[in-house]
Amino acid sequence: PKARELVLTYIPDDTTAAALSLILEKMSVEEYRVPANELGQKVGFLAGYTGFERIQCEDGFSVGESMLCMCGLSSGRVNQLLEQLQEQHIDIPLKAVVTATNQNWSFARLAEALQEERKALAHKRGRHN
Repeated sequence: PKARELVLTYIPDDTTAAALSLILEKMSVEEYRVPANELGQKVGFLAGYTGFERIQCEDGFSVGESMLCMCGLSSGRVNQLLEQLQEQHIDIPLKAVVTATNQNWSFARLAEALQEERKALAHKRGRHN
């Protein structure tokens, strides 16, 4: 069976969240808005993968920016979604595709990794943001 298409989203800004939800709805992609108290849950659990259980997570995790994590989307569908975001001028700085590695990370840890990666890239380009 084809993996279900799901996007895990964490969007502090309501306007952006609503616009993104609309795009996902049009694409018939399921959305799970990750609540702040679940940022410590593993990506695999949030995606509904078998073998993952809810863990007791401490509060205090935060993801400072909008983020989405795509689960079960083919590369064509990923591109389609990214094009839609661009066309609608929806800025989501942190984007990831679920992998065998990062499904074992907490959502907050994944966000952190994406932020680190971005800093490293910016640094390489000689821009110090």
